[in-house]
Amino acid sequence: MILLSPAKTMVGSSRTTVPFVTVPLYKSEAEHIAMEMAGYSVEELSGMLGINRNLALQTKERYNVFHSPDVHGLPALLAYTGIVFRYISPADFTEADFEYAQNHLPVSYTHLTLPPNREV
Repeated sequence: MILLSPAKTMVGSSRTTVPFVTVPLYKSEAEHIAMEMAGYSVEELSGMLGINRNLALQTKERYNVFHSPDVHGLPALLAYTGIVFRYISPADFTEADFEYAQNHLPVSYTHLTLPPNREV
């Protein structure tokens, strides 16, 4: 088993479709945290998360739309855009590849591990 750490960069949509998506286990906790984090300024987020202002601005925007019914989660394997995730190339996956990844390629998310098809 390989454990991937999420990238600092991510996208909000993808042209790649997955055969199934699982919902977050701690969705209500994530909603609560997102609401609290949305209250911080870009500068505060930059310092707290150790990211540059540009990423902090993108992060703040994500927190601000987190509760929007028009915004849907994206599987971790498609959302993150770091070098490892680009080389995994989920756009080329078959249904069997997604099933294998779901069972053998967890993505670390702070203190949790997520199956790659779990929404983030």
